Amino acid sequence: MDDEENNLISFQATFRRDYNVWVTQSPQEAAEFIRLNDVHIVIADQKMPEVSGVEFLEMIRYEFQDPIRILLTGYADIEAVIDAINRGQVFRYIQKPWNEGELKVLFDSAYQLYFANKDLRLKNAELARAYSELEKFVYSASHDIKAPIATIQGLVKLAVQESDLAGMRECIDRIDISANKLSFFTNHLLGFYQTLRKPLDYVPVDFSEMWHQTLETARLHENFQFVRMTKEIQQNNTFFCDAEHLKAALMSLVVNSLKYINKSNPESYLAMRILSNESVAIIELEDNVLGLGNSQEQILEMVEGRDWVGSSAAIMVFMIKKIADKLNGQMQFNHPTNGGMTIKLTIPNHK
Repeated sequence: MDDEENNLISFQATFRRDYNVWVTQSPQEAAEFIRLNDVHIVIADQKMPEVSGVEFLEMIRYEFQDPIRILLTGYADIEAVIDAINRGQVFRYIQKPWNEGELKVLFDSAYQLYFANKDLRLKNAELARAYSELEKFVYSASHDIKAPIATIQGLVKLAVQESDLAGMRECIDRIDISANKLSFFTNHLLGFYQTLRKPLDYVPVDFSEMWHQTLETARLHENFQFVRMTKEIQQNNTFFCDAEHLKAALMSLVVNSLKYINKSNPESYLAMRILSNESVAIIELEDNVLGLGNSQEQILEMVEGRDWVGSSAAIMVFMIKKIADKLNGQMQFNHPTNGGMTIKLTIPNHK
């Protein structure tokens, strides 16, 4: 940006073969252009009638963090250079008259810095998001860990005070149930994180065999005996996916349903449907679990990628979504207010 049209024409003519150059005499036009386009480098002349180069670079610094800022100035403007460094956070300053060769070297350095800064900001944003997810995950998991521990502690105190052998036996049996519940959950939690950290290895997947293995593990869940399970698997092709990640997703789907099954309802069911073709595998689990209350909205927010508050009800769905994302798949969640839940995964065939 410069207020002298001849300078702008000369600059554009010199560098138009190597770069996409846009010039203007107006600070307002310059700001609007940056707002609407992917601009890598901004050069402003210090001597302008409306605002100085330093003032313009300071103005865009807060709204546009990515473009690299360069000040064009004369030998006598050393104070402006210092001001630009302090206020406009310029990358370099160019002294008039400028040298074409030196400017090309400067622009190459500015380009490298632009992409390095942008990559750093993206990674920082991803890191902040990961910390936020981890915090909510830990908050959600703590409920499922603390509940059986509190039960065990209470039963131990009760057993110590119990003088009757039958009463002590009952306490011990209930302690065993709570310990098994805690063991199942922590093993599943550990298995999920170990799987998520592994690199993907795409191999042929047999969904019938994978479902059989999932059920063998699910039998250890305390609520397995209270639900009727059905399956419908249609696989007429070779489906390539990471077997460990896919099995972890299936296991989390089942555990999520078992966690909220109505034990007193003799019609409680869990229906798994898997349809595999040349392009995708559609995995859908439907059940008639109890209502999730306020947790439903939190789960929907998490599934849709919005900010959500951690809850015990969301932890398994969180696991399923993380695995679906890693497999480049999609997840849909439906939970009517009158109960029941359907979770649908669409996973691409990585052949």
